[in-house]
Amino acid sequence: MQEPAGYRLGLQFLDHGIQAKNHYRKLLNASQPVLEQLVNETDEAVNLAVEEHNYAVYISRLTGDRGVPTNSWVGKQKPIHTLSAGKAILAHMPDDQADELISQIGLTGVTAETITTRDELESEFKEIRERGVAFNNCESHESIRAVGSPVILDDEVYGAVSVAGPAKRLTGEYFRSKILELLLGVVNEIELKLACSSD
Repeated sequence: MQEPAGYRLGLQFLDHGIQAKNHYRKLLNASQPVLEQLVNETDEAVNLAVEEHNYAVYISRLTGDRGVPTNSWVGKQKPIHTLSAGKAILAHMPDDQADELISQIGLTGVTAETITTRDELESEFKEIRERGVAFNNCESHESIRAVGSPVILDDEVYGAVSVAGPAKRLTGEYFRSKILELLLGVVNEIELKLACSSD
């Protein structure tokens, strides 16, 4: 739609956006209350992401009072290998699916810290599977760190939850232990809610 200042999307696209989000309604319903709880406990930015068309896509994003604005919003697509949530999803995909995805998108660097080799990514996948979480150490943005964990039910990866914040604040035990424990508890609760809704 044309306006004096330029062009903007018209409301005819709103219905398409709502229909697209409805595809993830079950996951969103199971997640929303516990994501709000995680925001209250961390006061950081909390994201729920899924894989679609080889990208990580945010389908929910909440920000606490200390959370910083970033170039992320609901509906935003990002290179999946650059995010903690994206790496958590990739690490738990069937090998052939992950291989095909990576071969299609490549491993382009976004920052100096982005993983850009398959060997390094595979090595990190092993650690992610062992820990249950993935870390983003300034890989998607020079000043942001994040930790993400996959939502898995019956060996199917539904998506992943992440907590992100300023790299200078997300350090040490706070980043590697406290947030990690809160995140794993939230993901476990989401998985239990999904399991109960499937009964």
